[in-house]
Amino acid sequence: MYKILTVKDRVRVAPSKFKDNLDESIRESIIKEYENKLLDNNRFIICLTDVINVGEGRIVPGDGAVYYETTFKILIYTPLIKEIVEGEITEITDFGAFVRIGPIEGFVHMSQVMDDYVSFSKTKSLAGKESKKTLIIG
Repeated sequence: MYKILTVKDRVRVAPSKFKDNLDESIRESIIKEYENKLLDNNRFIICLTDVINVGEGRIVPGDGAVYYETTFKILIYTPLIKEIVEGEITEITDFGAFVRIGPIEGFVHMSQVMDDYVSFSKTKSLAGKESKKTLIIG
């Protein structure tokens, strides 16, 4: 399930970015720090959607950067138990298939795919004996 999450965090703007537009520098810093990262065990950050508020900057002794208390929104993906999602098969083995589901890859055992005797072929596909259903990469 996709959700929009509001986050409040200190965003570091490096000294090399001082000459650039502040809003753009903050956006770049958030993207670098957050996008395509695992938030916790099962939430993946897809992208930054909006910067809501940028507070006063603070300089920390020993670091030339400025830290801004910033509120922003990010798009996250959280897979739910028994959620039906569409994915792309990336690899097939004799015991199941690996499927890319958005930002992650999961495994589906062949017993969960079809109620049939399944054979693994040389062309890296799984085929049901009676149902004639096949799983192929792509």
